[in-house]
Amino acid sequence: MRLKLLVKALGVSATALSTSGAIAWYQRGAFMPEYEILDPCDAVYNINNSVNLQRSIRALEAMADISPGTVEQCLAGLDRIGWAGLAYHKSPLFYHYQEKQKASDERETFASLMKKIELDKNWSKALRWFFSNVCAEDDLICHDNQEPERSARSQRKRVHKCLQVLLYLTEFDDCKPMIDQNVPHMLHKLFEEYREDEHAELVILMFKILSNLVGYSKESAEMIFDSEWMKTLGEMILRPKMRVEPLLAKKVLKNGCYQLGAAHYKLPADIYEFYCSDDEPKLDIVFVHGFRGSVFRTWRQKDQLGGGKTTQYWPMEWLPGDIQAPVRILAIDYATKFLRFGKVSDRIQDRSQTFQQSLSSVGVGDRPILFICHSMGGLLIKQMLLDNPEFFKKTVGVVFMATPHRGSPVVAYIHTILRPTEDIRLLRLDSEYNKDLHQKFAEASQDIPLVTTIIENKLTPIFGTHKTIVPAESAFFGRGTVYHAEEHHHNVCKPANRESLSYCVILNMIRDALKNFI
Repeated sequence: MRLKLLVKALGVSATALSTSGAIAWYQRGAFMPEYEILDPCDAVYNINNSVNLQRSIRALEAMADISPGTVEQCLAGLDRIGWAGLAYHKSPLFYHYQEKQKASDERETFASLMKKIELDKNWSKALRWFFSNVCAEDDLICHDNQEPERSARSQRKRVHKCLQVLLYLTEFDDCKPMIDQNVPHMLHKLFEEYREDEHAELVILMFKILSNLVGYSKESAEMIFDSEWMKTLGEMILRPKMRVEPLLAKKVLKNGCYQLGAAHYKLPADIYEFYCSDDEPKLDIVFVHGFRGSVFRTWRQKDQLGGGKTTQYWPMEWLPGDIQAPVRILAIDYATKFLRFGKVSDRIQDRSQTFQQSLSSVGVGDRPILFICHSMGGLLIKQMLLDNPEFFKKTVGVVFMATPHRGSPVVAYIHTILRPTEDIRLLRLDSEYNKDLHQKFAEASQDIPLVTTIIENKLTPIFGTHKTIVPAESAFFGRGTVYHAEEHHHNVCKPANRESLSYCVILNMIRDALKNFI
């Protein structure tokens, strides 16, 4: 007897559907609100073809409660994209996934695998440095005189260097040699070795490389999805061991599905997707962190007294359910220094060009945009909008959170401690470039409907003292609404809960943009 279920009859709320995030697979399927799911195998067909993806997943989960045996039989019909969809949407049905390939020799180590990889001269140089003064386990004559803790730090530093070279190659060179030599398998071994929060920086680098490799070609996506990685990616979303894991895994799944024809775009190394509705988004919300921040640190929930559990990404976990509208939420991630055309750069103009290219590649500019900026991120967005008239025309709002429009007095103090980079020069009170940037943007911004300023009201602990990083006279943009947050500079962007001022301001601004300017 066939089990007949209507999606509407399941009673799944819009909130429940929205909070899990979506991969925006519009190409293969279509949104059909009245589509009738007749049995589990119909639902599996929909999932494989991205038809009513979230609704089909929820329907299949409901059927599994009624007829688990039938559902399990139908799950055998899921293809790569189907399993990726279950993993991405955190469906417990993913636990039925079985690896298509058996793991390789367990005696392999990432070091032994890395040694076999042959790439360019930079890689060879990094390998020589990695293996210099490293004792083999069976070499009883070799002596490592370093203390264990120091030796571990040295090892991490060497791994970091090798990963930087690999990331560079995936950005500026052909990925095929890395695919042919199964670099993804080596990365999996490395991930197993360093899968702890204290190694988050290394893990983030690994996944930037993996995201580039899986997004390289259809063949690379098939290889990685058929490997041990698929099971690991699902576990990272369903049962993460590190705080950063869900966002990293979703990016790999997204880029792989792009190459398999199930997504409109892939995410470059400096762009992360917090959320995208199944329906065509009406608004792009773009988060931009500040000096020495990152996607993985800046947009955390504020730490709780007593060490209570907090969310790693409040824009991803809170906003979709509270907005109740089809939107896409992106975040830009950049280092203090970064590579541009193969060269190290920290100039605001170069960052602007890179951001424009990355955002354009994922379709930013096709719909209205709202920017949420912390600290120096606001200066970068001002530069980018002045450089890109098309982005400017589409911008309906900007939130400046402790942005130093007129510089920061603390920079003069930092200048005596840190090497004077372009970023630090830009943030000085006497920066002529920053003054000119602010004047030009202030004049042009009259065409942006919504502008909001959030000012820090508490002193920030820095280098053993407490200082105001961005005083009110520098943080105030000059027009629009102004709010004073009882937080220091680093916590202005980290709401303690949904009732926090910063979160309420951002949520209401998004709602205002959707209601009045879309």
